Amino acid sequence: MTGTPLYAMQHWKGETIVRLLRTISILGIITVPTAAWADGPPFGLHWGDTVQALSDRGVVLQIEQSSPTSVQAAATALRIKPAQPGSVEIVVNKAFGLQRIIWTSTEIEDTAFGTQGIAAYQQRKRAMTKDYGTPRYVAEEMWAEFYSSPDQFYECLAADGCGTYLSQWRTYDGDLILQLVAAKAPHRGQLKITYDGPRWDDIKAGNTGKKNDRATTR
Repeated sequence: MTGTPLYAMQHWKGETIVRLLRTISILGIITVPTAAWADGPPFGLHWGDTVQALSDRGVVLQIEQSSPTSVQAAATALRIKPAQPGSVEIVVNKAFGLQRIIWTSTEIEDTAFGTQGIAAYQQRKRAMTKDYGTPRYVAEEMWAEFYSSPDQFYECLAADGCGTYLSQWRTYDGDLILQLVAAKAPHRGQLKITYDGPRWDDIKAGNTGKKNDRATTR
């Protein structure tokens, strides 16, 4: 990949990172789960809720993708608004209900060096560490063989195999992943927090909720 322009590299795929973390779990490089979220998942949501149950609770959804097994939607109105401005997306599995929530911050106005984005990421990481304990996995590095100049921070962050700022926690209710990602506009970043519910591993394993499916354990 040496010599390939950063802008020509493929963007990070969220599921690639998740597969990496699952591999680490399989290899046994894990810590004991921290305490569960005090009040369940964020924003007044409930794991296992169907689309109809969410609607009955006053959650307004804008369906973005639908398949025979799941629905992905933007939550445009929530019972409890995020403490910081941003957008919320959810994934509702038709067997296990609500099992993924993704909060993405508004764009962070920054310089080409990513100073403000890194500061915002570290601040949120400290707050989450206070709530959930030490992360079980952290990757905060830019690889020198691709990252040729400090003023290419967000180009590198968006490119496949160039750099990442990511922390993951495991709780009894599921996993949390904090990321600093590149925004669409130049020299801007966003924070992203992914909350995976207690049956997300079953969904990734292809389990359907039927009795003959073998449950995936944490």
